[in-house]
Amino acid sequence: MSKEIYIKRKDDKQSATSFATLQKNALEAVQQMSGNIWTDFNEHDPGVTILDVLNYALTELDYKGKFPLEDYLNCSAKGFVAEDFGLYNPMQVYPSGPVTKDDYRKLIFDRVSGVLDLWLLEKVEPFPGLYDILLELQPGTSETEKAKIKEDVYQVFHQHRNLGEDLNTIDWIHREELELYGEILLDEAADASDILGKIYMACSSYFAAGIRYRQLQDLISQGVEWDEIFKGPLITRGVIDNASLKPLKDKYYVSDLHHRIRKIKGVKSVMNISLRNEDSLFTEEISVPDPQYSYTVKLPQNSGEVHLRLFKDSNSLSFDFRQALKSFKEQRALLHGKQNLLTTIENQFDYHRGKYRKLKEYYSIQNDFPEFYGINEMGVPKYFSEERKAEAWQLKAYLLLYDLLLAGSMSELENAHQLLKLSPEIPRNSLPRLKEPVYLWSHLVDEDSFNGAREYSVGFRVEEKQKLYGVLDALYGENSNPEILKDFDFYSQNPMDDLRRRAHFIRMLPKMGVEKSNGVNLLTIDPENVAGIKKWVSAKMGFEQENEMPVTNIFARYSLKLISDSEFYDDMRGMLNIDFILDDPLEEFKQRDSFDVPEMEVEDPTEDYTSFQEKIYLLRHNILFESLLREGINLKRYRIITIKEEGEYLLIYRSEERREWINLGRFRSKAEAVRIANQFRQFLILLNRQSESFYLVEHLLLRSVYQADGYSLQIKDPVGNVAFSLLSPVGWTSVHQLKGEAQKALTDLSSFRIERTERENYILLLQLSGDSILYCIQEFSDEEKARSYLAEFADGYGADAEKYTQVCYQRDNELMLPHDFMDFEVSLVFPAWSARFHNVKFRDWCEEVLAERLPAHLRMQNYWLDVPDMREFELLYFQWREALANRNGEETERTSIALSRFLYRKREDKI
Repeated sequence: MSKEIYIKRKDDKQSATSFATLQKNALEAVQQMSGNIWTDFNEHDPGVTILDVLNYALTELDYKGKFPLEDYLNCSAKGFVAEDFGLYNPMQVYPSGPVTKDDYRKLIFDRVSGVLDLWLLEKVEPFPGLYDILLELQPGTSETEKAKIKEDVYQVFHQHRNLGEDLNTIDWIHREELELYGEILLDEAADASDILGKIYMACSSYFAAGIRYRQLQDLISQGVEWDEIFKGPLITRGVIDNASLKPLKDKYYVSDLHHRIRKIKGVKSVMNISLRNEDSLFTEEISVPDPQYSYTVKLPQNSGEVHLRLFKDSNSLSFDFRQALKSFKEQRALLHGKQNLLTTIENQFDYHRGKYRKLKEYYSIQNDFPEFYGINEMGVPKYFSEERKAEAWQLKAYLLLYDLLLAGSMSELENAHQLLKLSPEIPRNSLPRLKEPVYLWSHLVDEDSFNGAREYSVGFRVEEKQKLYGVLDALYGENSNPEILKDFDFYSQNPMDDLRRRAHFIRMLPKMGVEKSNGVNLLTIDPENVAGIKKWVSAKMGFEQENEMPVTNIFARYSLKLISDSEFYDDMRGMLNIDFILDDPLEEFKQRDSFDVPEMEVEDPTEDYTSFQEKIYLLRHNILFESLLREGINLKRYRIITIKEEGEYLLIYRSEERREWINLGRFRSKAEAVRIANQFRQFLILLNRQSESFYLVEHLLLRSVYQADGYSLQIKDPVGNVAFSLLSPVGWTSVHQLKGEAQKALTDLSSFRIERTERENYILLLQLSGDSILYCIQEFSDEEKARSYLAEFADGYGADAEKYTQVCYQRDNELMLPHDFMDFEVSLVFPAWSARFHNVKFRDWCEEVLAERLPAHLRMQNYWLDVPDMREFELLYFQWREALANRNGEETERTSIALSRFLYRKREDKI
């Protein structure tokens, strides 16, 4: 039966926002409110006309308010982009960096082709945090391919390396091939050639099973949640099957092979089976004393190398070797071949991009009125009387309230993306300035009241945006706006700066979620290559320098030298031709006018720094001192003094720390002095912000790249001075054995001997096991004094031998570090001169936040350095990082020793 084509009749039921419904309800309301005063309800009535126009406008507004949300957030050619609004998909928020050894296995297996399996072997001695990686490579890997795989693994590990961890060696398993012997009974319908290939594959995969992926769609159909699918590091090629992450085996069992073969379809029973090499026959257990040297089943290269006998009933079966080999390869391809890659996983999180709509354009309701009202685009007719014109103006003013309401609503819809976007943008045009001549704005609106309302609106929207960021914080379990941060808002009272900091922090959350525990990639010195904890803390606290850039260089950019207060006040006074220091300028100029410096907005002072530099005496001499850098951000510390007889103005500054006035410069006008003072202040704020950064040094990375036996033994006297030391360093195990021998010898003394040196002095020596010698640091003029010293020392030493005996890590002949200096210890190095970093409470809070975010097993040492110390540290640090990146062993050794010496000295200074 054919269907007739016709226009469907409109539903009689009107929606609550339809024009007819609005008009009906509006007229009923007017009738109720007017009572008997207004009786003419015909459509020609002006009141009804106004209702008509307003209801049409409300209908349009209702229509424009019902578009999909993505339409309102569509603000670019790309359409609606969820990430711009802090809405991240599971693939962005659930993955983390590698935490466990299995996480590293997954990551490397996923990123490096040619790896069948791998294991991380954690080294406890001599330093915790070191790993050896053992690779299982695909069969038939060439030596050239092995070298590339090794380099790729090295690169991937360092790109994702955790804090306090490093790579010691990379090697691969060497497997001895064992020949497979046995007798196997097949079903009547079984194909002997096919079964033979499957048997060899089953036995081969028992020794080297490999890591495998799971089918993504299977996981989704089973109801596995995204947080479980993306648990651990971000895997780009598939979802790794956790069950395939087998531990290294130290034993294999022939009975397991029995079980695997019996599970093959077509195998009826296994009569007997064994494995053999030239020396041994394995029928039960195969032990692996060294995991690097293991076993596997030999794949026969021809039919003569097949030692398995296949039977049906009592009849021995023949087979096609080429068909058996094909079967083996097919099985291997199914198990280890191209598995489900995640090339289309992002499609799982696709969404509609929305349609761009020009909602801001507003056509005044006054244009919908008949011309004789005198309020539309045609304006007031000239033939109207003055009284009639005044009435038209009154109506225009009355309708302007509705225009502002409707136009403001349209503007809010248009600018919704600005309010919700991760940016400091705030919709400022919330009260639209309507066009002339219809509105006669200047005649009808009080400009001051309008501007006040607009500023209030901006403040309200700032608060709303802060609330929105609070919702995103809660969604991702973060706090981008800690209350305590408001106590240290030294640089700006502009709420936009706070919005900018919070938006930046939330935008970085997906990246920081993956990198939060990462250390720096030692193989590159890219400035953006920084530890994850530095990115997180810098973004949260608004540090200007998130990248790895020398903070002492910021002054050199402006040809400035930052010096200490003592250098300036004590040393520079006599070196400069200008009298910077004024004893009491306000007293000296008490007959003159003096006034505070008002705050004003100025352009970026760095854009025209050369001309600005010439105005300030200190900058002209390329000098800046620390307290001026910190306190000069406070405009209340500046004063301007009028020198009437010379027609000039003096800009002076008072240091709170020294309570002295400083002459900053002379100016020809008060306006110039005010402008320069504000520019100078903004310049100091810029330098303060750019100075805020920190470095993180993992002590494990400072270990020797050459000397494995780097431990020594030191025995101190009660005062703390080293009395005895080992002549040569030894290994970790040996040094603890020698420690016990030394403690025992110092209670007996009979083992010590006295020898004469070439300088005719006498020294005390103790011969320990392994040709190690413990010698006394002090030399003596005769044997009696040596014996007396030894006896006296032994008496004090015996009171607490453990306290005075220390195992040290020896970096060179002079540098002896505590034995735990490399054990999960990190140094955090801060510049101490900025306004916030000089504040003790802010320092305490920084250290507290870092202690909470750093992995719990790491010990933290904090150093707040002045300019000379920071300059020395940065020189050593960047030389060391460059040596590591270049893999220059000798230079790495030299720079790590120098950096260790610096950090150890600072550590001792704190004690």
